[in-house]
Amino acid sequence: MSFPSRGTRYAGGVSVPSNPFDRFLRGVIRRIPEWMSPNLFTLMRGVLVLPTIAFLVFIPCAPAAFAMTLASSCCDILDGPLARAREETSESGAFFDAVSDKVYILGTLLLGLRTQVAPLFLWGMIVGELLLVLVRPLKRWLAARLGRHLPDANKSNGIGAAKTWAQTIGIMGTILSLPVIAITSFKLALVLAGGSLVGHLWQVVRAPKRTTA
Repeated sequence: MSFPSRGTRYAGGVSVPSNPFDRFLRGVIRRIPEWMSPNLFTLMRGVLVLPTIAFLVFIPCAPAAFAMTLASSCCDILDGPLARAREETSESGAFFDAVSDKVYILGTLLLGLRTQVAPLFLWGMIVGELLLVLVRPLKRWLAARLGRHLPDANKSNGIGAAKTWAQTIGIMGTILSLPVIAITSFKLALVLAGGSLVGHLWQVVRAPKRTTA
């Protein structure tokens, strides 16, 4: 997604959104208080894994666990558009966002739904997420070796975002005992994880050569 142009702001320090998704959320973004930073939403996304696990394991309550998953997803939806609107995007923020996604997804699968998800899907997604963590420093190393300019190595790609949503829908389907939705979503997530890995490596290949002064 492209970043909003600098200098054009709404009241409250929010820039004019430059893509359809951000424009769709414009009304919500404008009403978020200044003290609620994008990183706060990212943090909340990861922290919500704790009550989700609690409602799945210690105080079994499927509706509450579903509500926690939905709340976590809302945080995931808002943090990126809010960061772009406030022009607070950064490499560290992108990495924090990716880590928060993995904390919630893997924490819920491993500690909350381990006995309800088929081992093939469970361990496939775990391995996929670990590879997607490792591919970021690998991209930097490859870019340096190949002399490529890659300033956004930590940024997730569109396929990775779709993979996260497929995993989330699979988790929701599992919580609500909807096996067809859960299995279909987890299968799709595995395919998208592979596509995301390829996309990350392709980003290095198509990155421009570094220019020397």
